[in-house]
Amino acid sequence: MQRLSGSEAHHIARMLTAPARGSGMAVSLLVTCCLLLLSAAQGGMALAACGDGILDPDEQCDDGNTVPGDCCSATCQFEASGSPCEADGNLCTTDQCDGAGVCVFVGNVTCPDDGTVCNGPEHCDPSAGCVSGPALNCDDGDPCNGTETCDPTLGCQPGTPPPVVCGDGIVCGTEQCDDGNLIDGDCCSSACQFEASGSPCEADGNLCTTDQCDGAGVCVFVGNVTCPDDGTVCNGPEHCDPSAGCVSGPPLTCDDGDPCNGTETCDVTLGCQPGTPPPIVCGDGIKCGSEQCDDGNTADGDCCSATCQAEDLGSVGCGAGACARTVPRCVNGVPQTCVPGTPVPETCNGLDDDCDGQIDQGLGSTTCAVGACARTVQNCVNGVPQTCTPGAPGVETCNGIDDDCDGQIDQGLGSTTCGVGACMRTVDNCANGVLQTCAPGTPGIEGPAGSPSCTNGIDDDCDGLTDASDPGCQNVCGNGVLDPGEQCDDGNTISGDGCSATCQSELIPGGGLIATDCKQEWQAALVPARDRKGMPMNRQACTDGDSTCDFNAAGDNACTFHVKLCFNVTERRFQCAPIDVASVQLSAPRTAIDRANRDALETALKGLGGSVRGQCTNRGPKRGQACGANGDCDSALNSGDGVCGRRLVTFQPPLSAGDRCTDFASITVPLRQIGTTFRASTKTLSLTASPSNDPVTGRRRPKDMDSLTLVCKPRP
Repeated sequence: MQRLSGSEAHHIARMLTAPARGSGMAVSLLVTCCLLLLSAAQGGMALAACGDGILDPDEQCDDGNTVPGDCCSATCQFEASGSPCEADGNLCTTDQCDGAGVCVFVGNVTCPDDGTVCNGPEHCDPSAGCVSGPALNCDDGDPCNGTETCDPTLGCQPGTPPPVVCGDGIVCGTEQCDDGNLIDGDCCSSACQFEASGSPCEADGNLCTTDQCDGAGVCVFVGNVTCPDDGTVCNGPEHCDPSAGCVSGPPLTCDDGDPCNGTETCDVTLGCQPGTPPPIVCGDGIKCGSEQCDDGNTADGDCCSATCQAEDLGSVGCGAGACARTVPRCVNGVPQTCVPGTPVPETCNGLDDDCDGQIDQGLGSTTCAVGACARTVQNCVNGVPQTCTPGAPGVETCNGIDDDCDGQIDQGLGSTTCGVGACMRTVDNCANGVLQTCAPGTPGIEGPAGSPSCTNGIDDDCDGLTDASDPGCQNVCGNGVLDPGEQCDDGNTISGDGCSATCQSELIPGGGLIATDCKQEWQAALVPARDRKGMPMNRQACTDGDSTCDFNAAGDNACTFHVKLCFNVTERRFQCAPIDVASVQLSAPRTAIDRANRDALETALKGLGGSVRGQCTNRGPKRGQACGANGDCDSALNSGDGVCGRRLVTFQPPLSAGDRCTDFASITVPLRQIGTTFRASTKTLSLTASPSNDPVTGRRRPKDMDSLTLVCKPRP
């Protein structure tokens, strides 16, 4: 985009702000300025501005902003040499402008003393500038001399000592100690003086130890406490308890547990003394004297009789199997309980070892071998352990069974491969116990030459031939497939139909620019003459009466060529990328034959959807009117004097499909007659093919201007 310079923009501004000498002049100035600005906008121009980062002719600098103090002023001029600036973002350096728009380093910053010693020496911080040092620490750690302070000039000053207070935990003045309390007996007295050495104290909280003050405020261990005997044996030996001090031992137990000899007592001096035996009473629950038992009653039939003698009531059984037990109902007058034996795990022995009423049950079975050889037997039969014997292996077959008893089913039966190339398939001969059949895959397509299927190393069509050795990958002119090295392939090897017998294009570019020549090309129904590079020339000849190129009656002293117009040609001969064709303008005819040739081409273009548009250019009442043919411009019906000029064949929408050709148009080139002799003559067909405008910019895109000269030669 172009830009209005600063001087141009300034000139416009002066015109807008100049004092008007009259209303007419003011309007004129306003209109002039608006036209200048409109012209700049339509021409893609932009107004210059200071601070846009672009150096304009009237600017010394433009750093992309309008901020002063960076060596490029708010008006985009160099700031004076020596002006302060900031080059590196470091507040500890001094920077100045050099007068040419550059901020340069000139020295380091020296920080002044702020006059006080209490905040330490001043120094420079790159991000904060000059700052104070660390504060002076005046505290000496002694609380007895008060709180120290700092004088800005003299520095640290002593504090004022606080009053001495006993019991505050701080030893000051005349105090020998201060344990934070006013209690005596802890080696530091209530007057904060050491208690005398040997004074009793408590160091560890243990009442079984003896502690004394050491005379320096410390309570220390000196020995263990010995507890005195209290003179009685009934309460056991005395001992010391750490939390309770000296205490009695456990009381002496004199009861011997025998109620028949009375209750024993304890004498404080002699110790335990025997009791007096009570009288014997049957039924009191105490067996004494001649009693064999005493169950607390005088009833018979409960193993202890009414006279407290033992009864015999026979025996009782319990449990089952190996747990069965039998015991007497009474023993020494006491009823007995039958307790079954303890069950043990069942074994094969014909016994009910686990005492559940079943013999040799739950011992399971054993399976041996695999596949067809597998056998299962009960582990125990009639109390005798059993042995598992495998079956005999067979030969593996496809039946879903492990015939050879090796733990694998249908293994070793092999596989079958069928087909070739991409169709090759391999299947296991047996799957899930079913015999399998191998079926080849479906053949694909191999070719044409140059396609990925010709370089993938695979026989895609399954004919045993791979890539270059396959006929489908070999260049064959006339197969209808565009192979490498071919410019065209119309499915035959006939020349003169637009694609030669060797698959080289017979389309005639027409002599326009290479970059646009593919928008329109000619095709003549003949074997075209070619230049030294093999390109069909835009000058082609035919001999009158030659049936290969003259499509009218022989001997009419003229050559009738068949010509097509082709658009948006896909070219492989030169670099050209067609877009579309919006209109075609044919050269204006000079003779009746030229007019007939033009009409033939227009008719062919109409076959592609074209519409002929023009204006009447002949004198008369219809001059300037729209026309489609000369007859539309006749001054009178069928007068024949009409001329429809400035004709265009337009396409709405434009032709955008590739390789669109018209039908053949018959183009007549008569021989030139001189007396009775006929000489060669030419007719040149010229046209301009125009694409649609660029949809983004709206601008016209390049045209293709082509011509084709046809030469008619007399017969020898």
